[in-house]
Amino acid sequence: AKRGISIMSLGNNHVIEYGKEAINKLLHLLHEGGVYHCGAGMELSEATTAVEMQKRKAFISSASRLIEAISARGIGQVLPIGQKPYTAAIGELREKGDEICVLCHWGY
Repeated sequence: AKRGISIMSLGNNHVIEYGKEAINKLLHLLHEGGVYHCGAGMELSEATTAVEMQKRKAFISSASRLIEAISARGIGQVLPIGQKPYTAAIGELREKGDEICVLCHWGY
């Protein structure tokens, strides 16, 4: 990873503000730079996917619906806190025995 960054939390209300092309470019640049990401993606399944690191550590990122972080307008998806995809993803990580780091973004 460049500049010592190996993982980035994207679960917030700002990641989709500049539209589909911008989030697509961001995801491409992160992939090209070898930086893992969690919490957002082009589809909810990508936003729900945790980053699993060595020694059974996993990172999952999410944002509150209260700050309008979730978009279903074809732009991209942010993992919603407390919703079924969120609880299911954490449940799957627990079954694997992962130590989970949950990164949450909420509030005004």
